Amino acid sequence: MQNQYAKLLEMLLADATTEVIWVQKLLCELRIPHPRAGRLWCDNIGATYLSANPVFHARTKHIEIDFHFVRKRVAQGLLDVKFIKTQEIRLPMDSQNR
Repeated sequence: MQNQYAKLLEMLLADATTEVIWVQKLLCELRIPHPRAGRLWCDNIGATYLSANPVFHARTKHIEIDFHFVRKRVAQGLLDVKFIKTQEIRLPMDSQNR
């Protein structure tokens, strides 16, 4: 179960990273100023460390290709993955009523 959750989290971070890249390219094309690094918030401390710490990254036995993509963006300074407690996550108003 833990392994499946880790793989799901890797996939979700990779998907979110591609969305951040898309938005950044759109903002560039529209000539709208934006930060160089996109920011993702993650409620899993392990994934946050894994994306940013190359030593922790080297100790893992198996990392999916998707997560290497995320790690590369972080290393290039194009993505910033930050930790947020699950209780601190705020949902948009329309999704709270569903």
